[in-house]
Amino acid sequence: MALEVVKDILEIEKEGEEIVRKAQSLAAEIEKSAREEADSIIEGAKKEAEEHLSSVISKYEAEALEAAKKLKSEEEEAIGKLKNIPSELMEKAVNMVIERIVNGHGDS
Repeated sequence: MALEVVKDILEIEKEGEEIVRKAQSLAAEIEKSAREEADSIIEGAKKEAEEHLSSVISKYEAEALEAAKKLKSEEEEAIGKLKNIPSELMEKAVNMVIERIVNGHGDS
């Protein structure tokens, strides 16, 4: 009878060790799966962030290009006005000289 109890205890110990081994194996598989899933989520988030960043950069590049074109146009218009000023002033100066010459001879 004692021999049977010892055999039963040994059998129970074996079963317990098998349960522990299976539990450890299952825990390792769950941990591996969780790490893989976490890595996948992280990679997905990185990809999404990169796509968003690229989209935002493209948007602001387009806005900057549009602003630069507008500024260039405004500056070209201002340059055109500045280039016209000397001819207008020259014409005014010529007219003033002619007027003095004409008025100067008229006074003599």
